[in-house]
Amino acid sequence: MYGYCYAKASAALSFLAGSRQRNEPLDSTRSSLRDEAEQVKKTIAELQMQLSKLEDRLEVIQDTLSTVVYPINTLPPELLSQIFTAAVSASPRGDVNFTLLQITAVCRRWHSVAIADPRLWTKLSYSIDGLDKRDLLFERFLRRARGLLIDFSSGGEDNWSSLPPCLFDSASQWREAFLATTHWPALSPVDCPHLTRLTLNIGSSVLESGLPLVLDVPHLRELSISIPNLVRQLTLPAHQLRKLTITGTATHEEIAFMLLPLVALEELVLGEISDPVDARDFPIRMPHLSSLSLLGMESCVILQSLVSPALTTLHLGDFDCTDVGEQLHPFLRDSPARITTLVVSPPDYAGFGFLLYHHGEKFTSVTHLKCTAPAIEMGHNTRNTCTDMLSRTRNLPNLGKFTLVVPSGPAHIDPFVDGLARRAANFDSAEEGEMKLTELVVEFTPHDGATLEHLRALKRLQKSTAIQISVPGGCPTRSAWSS
Repeated sequence: MYGYCYAKASAALSFLAGSRQRNEPLDSTRSSLRDEAEQVKKTIAELQMQLSKLEDRLEVIQDTLSTVVYPINTLPPELLSQIFTAAVSASPRGDVNFTLLQITAVCRRWHSVAIADPRLWTKLSYSIDGLDKRDLLFERFLRRARGLLIDFSSGGEDNWSSLPPCLFDSASQWREAFLATTHWPALSPVDCPHLTRLTLNIGSSVLESGLPLVLDVPHLRELSISIPNLVRQLTLPAHQLRKLTITGTATHEEIAFMLLPLVALEELVLGEISDPVDARDFPIRMPHLSSLSLLGMESCVILQSLVSPALTTLHLGDFDCTDVGEQLHPFLRDSPARITTLVVSPPDYAGFGFLLYHHGEKFTSVTHLKCTAPAIEMGHNTRNTCTDMLSRTRNLPNLGKFTLVVPSGPAHIDPFVDGLARRAANFDSAEEGEMKLTELVVEFTPHDGATLEHLRALKRLQKSTAIQISVPGGCPTRSAWSS
């Protein structure tokens, strides 16, 4: 029995010993596979290196090709960045972020140039989508500004969303801000240490809610606001504000009460006045006011009570014959102000003619007249009146520069151009000295430009007078009308 067990154990050990002996065919196969694997790895490495070189060469070819197909890619980064900045500056408030996205999505070079210039990211818009959602795109763009001050806006001109509190997180970087809302959030005081220009397009419900604006703006210089009563809710040194624009309708009393502490104001723009009362006995003293724009209905009534000896620029917008006779005439007669720049945006040609007919001789100090041509059709008599008033040598006798703004629509420049031509002829034939008018600036809208009628009128004036004509922006080019 023991012999049998021993034999089985011996056989098992013999088998194990045999398995440890070298198997030449198997070892050869293993070695061959390892050599082949190393060779494959080496080939892959060589191909990867070759592929990398080909990719680099392809990128060079594509860049070179792009400079041939798209010459703008030959511009240096500094100039390309200036073009990007101009595009962003020209974008409406609500579209500025989309413009930035478009710039960075064109190609790798544009993207790198845009990212490298933090100044490009200093005009940003905050998209409002509920009170609890942050605008992550705005926050990404804000980081690209790298701490520079920004021009901030809460969407577009007509955005009337409620303002989320998180919108004010970037207030410490605001240089300019545009905020439009119907509901002002309940906030702790918001510090805006660098804000110099602020536009608040706010609905009346904000005033009714009684919530304070709680904006601390110690360096504010320019303010545009729809409701004058909200001015007092801003924490600002009254003596620092230089320009104030009231875009909404206000009463004479509201305006007077608002202006009382703003003694250092230099520019004032008013919209419609809802209660044109006689306020001659309640003077509004503005000793430093140099520019006054009256753009809304009945806004000329403010001239009754305004005391502004430093006034040099007067802009009349929506005015009629009554405004000219009852408001403007007493102001020009009694005020010590010396108007040197007169800007008029008459609703029709008759209003412009009436202004010059009754008060043209009183504007003896005016050296620059800027007029927006009414975008309406005109009759023969109205045309003649406009031309006649400009041609009179006693009207605006010291006029040296005339700027004509041509809006979109059926605006005519012939009455103005013919009036200037006749004015030059009248000065030549009269014994009243040399005509001081030497410059005509014609501003056309960028999209419409000049019509053939406009070009013919400019050619006539250029050939018949010594007045220098300029068209800002080169639209149309000078060669189109001066040849």
